[in-house]
Amino acid sequence: MILKSDHLHFGLWRENNSHLSMEEAQEAMFEYLLSFFPQPPAEVLDVGCGLGLSACLMSQKGYKVTAIAPSFEMIQYAQQTYGGSGVKFKVLGFFDEDEVVFTRKRYDIVLFQESSQYVSPLDDVLEKARRLLEDNGFLIIGDEICYDESIKTETAVHLSRDFTVSLAEHGFRIVENKRIGKEIFPTYDFVIRELTKNQNRIMTECQKKDSAGIDFFIDGWKRQKDWNLQGKTGYEIFVARKDRFSVKPYSAGDENRILPAFNEVFGVPRTPGHWNWKFRDNPYGSYKISETFSEDGRLVAHYAGYPVPFYCDVCGTPRTFLSLQIGDTLTRPEVRHIGRGKTSIISRSAQHFYAKYCETVPFTYGFNTGTIKKFGERFLGYQYIAPIPYRVKKITTPSLLRYSLFNKIFARYRVRMINSFDDAFDSLFARTAASYNFLVRRESGYLTWRYRDCPDKDYLMRSVHNETGRLVGWSIFLLKDKHLIWGDALFDKEYPEAAGYLLNYVLSTSFCRGVERIEGWFSKNPVWWNGILDRLGFELTTEPNNLFPCFYILRDDDTLAKLRNYFYYTMGDSDLF
Repeated sequence: MILKSDHLHFGLWRENNSHLSMEEAQEAMFEYLLSFFPQPPAEVLDVGCGLGLSACLMSQKGYKVTAIAPSFEMIQYAQQTYGGSGVKFKVLGFFDEDEVVFTRKRYDIVLFQESSQYVSPLDDVLEKARRLLEDNGFLIIGDEICYDESIKTETAVHLSRDFTVSLAEHGFRIVENKRIGKEIFPTYDFVIRELTKNQNRIMTECQKKDSAGIDFFIDGWKRQKDWNLQGKTGYEIFVARKDRFSVKPYSAGDENRILPAFNEVFGVPRTPGHWNWKFRDNPYGSYKISETFSEDGRLVAHYAGYPVPFYCDVCGTPRTFLSLQIGDTLTRPEVRHIGRGKTSIISRSAQHFYAKYCETVPFTYGFNTGTIKKFGERFLGYQYIAPIPYRVKKITTPSLLRYSLFNKIFARYRVRMINSFDDAFDSLFARTAASYNFLVRRESGYLTWRYRDCPDKDYLMRSVHNETGRLVGWSIFLLKDKHLIWGDALFDKEYPEAAGYLLNYVLSTSFCRGVERIEGWFSKNPVWWNGILDRLGFELTTEPNNLFPCFYILRDDDTLAKLRNYFYYTMGDSDLF
C-alpha cells in the first residue's frame, strides 16, 4: 500500500547512488544480491518470495526458479501477475512437506531474501538448506541481523554470530559476508513516513476502526531505526557454499582424535594430562575448541583457546575481565591447499571460534612467529605489537661469589620454596597490580592452575619476603640445558632490591649448578621493572624465534594501543613455558 513496486525488501544506497528513490534503491539491492549468483542457467529456490517480482526478474535473466511462500494471497498475486515468466510459484512453507520441491529436486541456489528471520531454529533451516543443494551449491541470505543479544527477545532477526557458527557447523563455507547496515538506513525513514502519511487509507482498506494496529508497525520501525543507529542491528549478506568440511565445537571424547593429530602434525607428544589441564580443568572455563572435520569424520584442523583472567588499570578505572589465549592451532598438511585466505581451513576454524566463544571477551591473544605474521594479519584478523624483548644475563663465577656479600647487605629478605599459592599472593597482586597497569591477574587461583597443577613441567618456584615475613615478590624458573629460563615474576616496586636478592639466591643453589646464563621474556612495560632488569645486568636482545605478541581485537578501538603501551607479559604468559 505504500510502495510503488512489488519489491518487498530494503533499498540499497551506496556512496555513488545516494540520490536514488526508494523503488530505485530496491532495484539496486536486488541487483547487488544477484551479483553473488553463479551464472545462469542455474536452479534457484526462492524461499519467501513475497509478491514474486524478484523471482520473475531472475527467470528473465535465465535462471530456473521455484518460488515459495506460505501465504495463499501472496502466491495467488504472484501467479496472476508474473505467472507467464516461467517461475513455478507454490504455496509452501520452508518446513512443509512437498514431494517435488523438497524431495525430488536439488538446487544450485537457495535464496533467502529477507525471509530468514521468519524461519527458525536456524540449525534446522541450514540443515534443510544443505540437503536441498547440489554439491558446491550456494546458500545466499540477505537480511536484517542482530548484534546485541539483550534485544533478541524483541526482534525476530537472527544474531550475526549465530549465522557464522551455524553455517560452519552445517558444512557451509562462507565466501562472502557483507555488512551494509548503514547503506539500507534510508528505508526506515521512508517506511515510517509513508505509514504515517497513509494511515487513514490503510485503515480504510483494511477495514480497521482504530489506529492501534498501524501504530504498532510505525513504532516497530522506529525501534528498528534506533537499533540500527546504536549498532544493535544491521543488515548482512551471507554467500555460503556447500562444502566437504564442517566445523564443530568440542564433543566429549574428541581429545582422542585431537591428541594423535597434534602429535602427527607437530611431532611433539602431547599427553592427555597436559591437554586435560589446559582445556578441561582450567578454573576459568573449559573446552573452548573449534574442530574442522572432513565428510568422512577425519579431524583436519583445530583452533582452540583457554580463558585467562586479566586486570587493566590504564584510565584510572580498574577493571577485570577474561580473555582467551589461543593455543594448539593445527591444520593437517593435506588440507592446507584447500581454500585461500579467509576461505582456508584454518581461517574457517578461527571464524567459528570467534563467533562461538568470543562474545564477551575484548580480545584473544597468543605469540606467533614472524613467518606466519603476514598470514595472521590478512586472513585471521590478527594485530601485533612490537617483537618480544628478550633479556639475557651471562653467569660467571665472580657473579656467584657476590651472593654471600649480597646476602649480608640485604639480610632482611628471605627466600622460600613455594609449595602452594595462598592469600598472601592475592594480597601482593592487589597492592601491586596498578603499578603494572595491564597484565594477567596473577592471583592464587590462576597461579595454582598455571604452575602448581601444570603437568609435564618441573618448575622452580620461589618467593621472597621482607623481615616481617610479608611477601614482596615471586618468580618461576625452568632449567633447560645450561640455561635458567626466568619464566614469570611479580614484585612489589617498593622493594626494588628483592628481585636481585631472589635471583642471586636461586643461582647459589645446587639446582643451578653449571648454569651459564639466565634468559627470559620481559615486556618493555612497566618502565620501573625494566630499570630493575637493567641494574641486574640483563641485556636486551632479539628473541631467538622472532616471536610477536598477537591479538584479535573484538571490541574497544583503543585496546591495541593500551596493550602496546601498558601490557606486562613474560614467557609464562605463553604456552611455550
